[in-house]
Amino acid sequence: MDEILYFLKRVPVGGVLAFLGVGLLWFLSASPGATAFVPSITGVPIQQANAVAAQHSFALKIVVQAGGGRAGTVVRQDPAPGEPLAKDQPITAVVTKGVPQVRLPIVKGKAVEDVRGALQAAGVMPGTVVFQRDATIPPDHVITTRPAPGSYVDVGATIEIVASSP
Repeated sequence: MDEILYFLKRVPVGGVLAFLGVGLLWFLSASPGATAFVPSITGVPIQQANAVAAQHSFALKIVVQAGGGRAGTVVRQDPAPGEPLAKDQPITAVVTKGVPQVRLPIVKGKAVEDVRGALQAAGVMPGTVVFQRDATIPPDHVITTRPAPGSYVDVGATIEIVASSP
């Protein structure tokens, strides 16, 4: 304590105040308690989520859970995107272990029965058929599927068929 008092007596008061002010500004601007808004990382691979979090000066706490979707994809985050969070606090990223996935075949213009077979061959279940008018597709032929053709879905998922009305 005596050394500090000796130092303070030798240094001009303005210098001490300037030093303390600069130190306080540095501490407040770089303090671990500084906050920022949480970026959105849901729906992206964990490597991309980690890069996005790092760009915003956050770390991730990764929690892996069993479930559908593409393995290694963030399926939920806490806190939600846009929420303020202290930069010394991690964003919790819930990542799916995933299940086998298949890509839905392109089926536009094919007969409904042919599409049922193609979906089963791809490893998914054909679901209900919804009819709607379409001047370019013949009746009882497929307009699209839900999810859309080309999408990746879990093996065994049920796929809705949208067909041209008779």
